[in-house]
Amino acid sequence: MTLRKFISYSFAVICMIFMARATGGFLSGNDARDLSDDGGGESPAFAAACLVFYVITGLWLLAHSNYLRRILSQQKLLLMFLFLCLMSTAWSILPSGTLVRAISLVGNCCIAFYLYYSFSKQELLRIFCAAFIVMGIGSVLIAVINPSIGIMQGGDNSGNWRGLFIHKNPASYVFVIAAIFAWWGVNNDRAWRGAWLSLLLLSALLIVLTQSRTGFVALFFCAIFGCWLRFKSASKHSNKILADISIMFAIAAGYWLFTNADIFLNVLGRDATLTGRTKIWSIAFDYLLDRPFLGYGYQASWRAPEAMPLQMVLAGWLYNPSQSHNSFIDIALGVGLVGGAVVCVWLARIMLLTMTRRILLADPLMRAFSLVNLSIIITGMSGRTVMQTNSIGTTLLVISSLYVADCLRNGKNGPVSPEI
Repeated sequence: MTLRKFISYSFAVICMIFMARATGGFLSGNDARDLSDDGGGESPAFAAACLVFYVITGLWLLAHSNYLRRILSQQKLLLMFLFLCLMSTAWSILPSGTLVRAISLVGNCCIAFYLYYSFSKQELLRIFCAAFIVMGIGSVLIAVINPSIGIMQGGDNSGNWRGLFIHKNPASYVFVIAAIFAWWGVNNDRAWRGAWLSLLLLSALLIVLTQSRTGFVALFFCAIFGCWLRFKSASKHSNKILADISIMFAIAAGYWLFTNADIFLNVLGRDATLTGRTKIWSIAFDYLLDRPFLGYGYQASWRAPEAMPLQMVLAGWLYNPSQSHNSFIDIALGVGLVGGAVVCVWLARIMLLTMTRRILLADPLMRAFSLVNLSIIITGMSGRTVMQTNSIGTTLLVISSLYVADCLRNGKNGPVSPEI
């Protein structure tokens, strides 16, 4: 391996680790917002490091105008959402905060563009493998060596592992994604099968130790959807029948969960409010009705004291969360129902194309990305994973969208960028 490749790979792995916020608290602030499961506000050191990544990848993209033109022609919905986030500064209740957050979101997307176009498909997946293994081993080590950091202390979550992450939930969300990619690697990357198998076992262990119910739910539905995708992609008629059976099972499971919510919640150890989430959603929805179309400015509503923090106080809350615990509600609060609709259409398009286009169904990597997307969407209903700043969820959603567009454009699977 040349020095240039080593530097490129190392930079990519570090970018993935920072987008996952797996810094062990060493670069996080110490206020209450930083201890919530969304990461709240970043410390100056963390923000400075991310800014360096954004500048490097942004300049790289500007130097490769061919990729920039491809993005402009293929990613109209994504660009529309980014433009709306930037423009929301004009009507934001916290203009400076919105501008910084919107630029950060654009920077996050630049990292995704860089990762996707700088490496071959095989290289990119192996970068993912290396990054997840580093996060997994680091999480185990910090939990064993310094439990006060690696294991949550006090409250309802006492004893739950969080490793290098700020909370058990984002730790679980990341390792669900790692497990999905690891399953792909075990079956499709023979040269690295040992590394992928190690990652699969490590991810399974950490998912269990985090005890995150949302992570378990995401993994369950991803397993069902994965079976459907596998059977649907097969040419045998019997497998297509199995695909129909699996989707019918998913519908039946969803119906049972809806009609027996109390039993399901008891199994998960949750109350009917999902640990207060539904109450937050109700307050946030009422607040959204005052400015439903364009919202209050991207990620401004929870950071302006007179906005959602005041609404929570008026509703009698003693604890003031730093997010809605729902990505889609947070997006709507930021850029209104218009922005929320753009994101939903963008995500629906990616998922539906994968489910209906034979060329995408036949690609094992695209099926893996579909499962990753589903896990991000499911966990996004309980936390901040969909189109949020400094987020590995945002990074992977953008990469998935680029891959879908290139597969359809090329009319084949295969390398979407040159080897470096």
